[in-house]
Order: sequence, then C-alpha cells, then structure tokens
Amino acid sequence: MNGSKTIQIKVELRGRNAKALKQYFNRNKASITSFGVEVHVRARQIDINEEYDWWALTYGWAIAKGLTPRKANFFATFIRYNTNLG
Repeated sequence: MNGSKTIQIKVELRGRNAKALKQYFNRNKASITSFGVEVHVRARQIDINEEYDWWALTYGWAIAKGLTPRKANFFATFIRYNTNLG
C-alpha cells in the first residue's frame, strides 16, 4: 500500500437546488475528496471531544487551500449540509 487513504463520500442532493448542487459537486469533486482525506479521516485526532464547529474548520481549510471567502463559505456549507463529511 502506498499510504493513500480511501474515503467513501455520501452526498445528498435534494430540493429545488438539487441540480445546481450536483453541478457544484461534479466541479469540486477533487477538493471535496481532498478535504475528506486530509481532514475527515482525522476527525478523532482533530476533535477528540467532539466539540468543535466543523463548518468553521471546513471554512478555514478552504481558505488555506486558496478559496476566496465567498467560495469557502459555499464550500463549507455544502460539506456541512450535503455530505457525510461535515
């Protein structure tokens, strides 16, 4: 094994914005997967007592990866409400 991690991402896209959310997911699949591998799989190390605000952690991660505040906001909201990663 080469040290890479595998993660299963579950996405729920419902409601009147489902089509737009699906397009967002397809355009940002690499970033979403990267977040899952870099952060989500280490959730117990990052948040031992399960007390952190994961939307804020996701937003900070997105900013650190170079997203604008507006795009980071959308990314964090998407992760939090539409995937099993947040």
